[in-house]
Amino acid sequence: MSHVSDQVGRKRPFRLSPFRPRVLTAVAIFLVAFGVRVLTWQDTRLEVEKVQTTVAVNYKSAAQAIRSEGLRGFFSSTSVLAETNHLGHPPGYSIFIAIIRAWFRDSDSAVQLAQIFFDALCAVLIFLIVAGLLTPMAAAIAGLLAALSPQLAWNSVLLLPDSLSVFPILLAVYVLTLMRRRPHLIGFLAVGALVGMGIPEYEAKRYEGRVKSGGILLSVHCDNSEWTKKAKQILQDTGAEDVSSTGESSADFSESDRPMLRSDEPTGGRTPVYAGRA
Repeated sequence: MSHVSDQVGRKRPFRLSPFRPRVLTAVAIFLVAFGVRVLTWQDTRLEVEKVQTTVAVNYKSAAQAIRSEGLRGFFSSTSVLAETNHLGHPPGYSIFIAIIRAWFRDSDSAVQLAQIFFDALCAVLIFLIVAGLLTPMAAAIAGLLAALSPQLAWNSVLLLPDSLSVFPILLAVYVLTLMRRRPHLIGFLAVGALVGMGIPEYEAKRYEGRVKSGGILLSVHCDNSEWTKKAKQILQDTGAEDVSSTGESSADFSESDRPMLRSDEPTGGRTPVYAGRA
């Protein structure tokens, strides 16, 4: 065992700081998670374009509008951002895409690699959270399970905000673990802000107030864009408010009661049309 000398010349044993193994383990977990996700992206980058195609296109369209119009587009009734397809989702993910594309020239790959980076950090946060609550061994196992998870790796390369929204939530949980012994107001405010960033308010959240006051939320599933337009027109003619639509994966229910990809609609999909009525 190596030794170091103190001020009076005596030797005392050198011990590794407990902080250093935790940092090394965190770095190792990040590298494993990042590598697994890059390999997943390499194998499935063409397939992910077929998942929630319409929703992904709407996010990219909104990102382009944000880049060209700036924040003033959110306050203009003639802006693309005022369309119901864009109002159905919070703008955070579109802003994220706009920032990445401003640096890397409209590259979907750059957006996916940025998501992979943050998703790999999520595995590290899981390790740190468990390390603050349980044993280092349990923390390492939890971090590695998240790093090696094929489902989490697959979600991280989709052009959707699902995996990206996990990062601020886990960061909020980590902040809470740090405040177990010394809670303070600023920390709780930070936790609230992080959770608010990480949980997107989808269509159901938009109508929460009206539903609580006795309103009705109606969802109509349409097989193509023509039926979507007809459904919107019928709902508007009957007095519906806040009519919007979003895309889903295509399915063929003529042969089975389980969703199956339609061979004649490679990029289309069933489109739910939402309407709120107070």
